[in-house]
Amino acid sequence: NVFFAALVAMLFAGQVFADIGPTNRSVRYNETGTVLAGSEEKWFINVVNGSGGSLVNGKIVILDVSVDDGYTVTTTTTAAKTPHCVIAQTTCASAKVCKCQTWGRHTALQFDVGNAYATAGDPFFIGENNAGWIQADTMAATDKPAGVIYDSKSSSGDLEGFIRLR
Repeated sequence: NVFFAALVAMLFAGQVFADIGPTNRSVRYNETGTVLAGSEEKWFINVVNGSGGSLVNGKIVILDVSVDDGYTVTTTTTAAKTPHCVIAQTTCASAKVCKCQTWGRHTALQFDVGNAYATAGDPFFIGENNAGWIQADTMAATDKPAGVIYDSKSSSGDLEGFIRLR
């Protein structure tokens, strides 16, 4: 039926999917082709803070399997845990819904230099010294990378990186 085929074509026209989301979600350009600052692609989810304390921007979290609901998160220092997302708001109070980033550039990852200095281009992992912090070196072969470090750094504190957790 030509009518049905045309109807189906109209429904999907203009909605092209690549990877797991619609296209045209990446950087935006102005009329001269210059990338607009702050327009890089970022993906967020909502989570509930189950850590028992406040979490700040840049803390890396895992799913809280003791709650087993699929959205409550907590921090850990346990090797081989799977990173879920990075807190992406100033503060996230205990038991509250929070914005958490799963993909894209983050400028305030909480970095702990305890295991190794950060080197631009290297992967980062859940920190095994301080809960909620990231580290540059893995202590266990089963650790899972959470993203890529953008800046080299030799002290603990905010670090810029690219989160790859979607």
